[in-house]
Amino acid sequence: MTTIITRLFADAAAAKMAVDALLGRDHDPSTINVITASGAGSVAERLRATRVAPEAAAIYARLVEAGNVLVVVAAPFNPIGTARDAIEVMNRQPSLKVGVEDEDRYWREQPRTDLTGSVDRNHTLWMTRPGSIRAGGHVAGGSVSSPRTRRSAIKGGAYISTKFWPMKLISTHRERRSAISGGRLMFGRNLMPNGWTISGLFGVPLISQR
Repeated sequence: MTTIITRLFADAAAAKMAVDALLGRDHDPSTINVITASGAGSVAERLRATRVAPEAAAIYARLVEAGNVLVVVAAPFNPIGTARDAIEVMNRQPSLKVGVEDEDRYWREQPRTDLTGSVDRNHTLWMTRPGSIRAGGHVAGGSVSSPRTRRSAIKGGAYISTKFWPMKLISTHRERRSAISGGRLMFGRNLMPNGWTISGLFGVPLISQR
């Protein structure tokens, strides 16, 4: 996502003022092109290389060959606000109005579908993993990423089934405890010295047979 910003100036001095203003705002010099009548290749070819719209290029080419100077800025989307700032800077410069409607043209970058899913199979570390056998500390084969060491939150190293809950256990298993001094269970089978069960003291049946 790029905005192609074009402004035509009467001479090289005016064009340089515009470029200096852009550089003063920390714009990347590689995104700024100054096109004059002299240069490698024809004016039309250089305009096409900077992605100036064909309709605008036809107007600019004639005027540049007549001695005017064109400044072309390919303002990227990132950092956000770069294109807007470049437009504001250029609007403050004494550019010539020559009937070009799309002086600020949004250029949609096309994806490289020919590179989709491709990898560099000639890379020296292709299909290797960290190790110490080969020079450079890599060995052939194995998985792309190193396996993680299994860890447990439970003292002793027990694990919960990762098929159902692939996370660490929050707490360890609690042992059964009695609220009655001596360890008797409220509704268990523990017998008191007189032979009564705890539940018998309350006159209620046992809830379970365990």
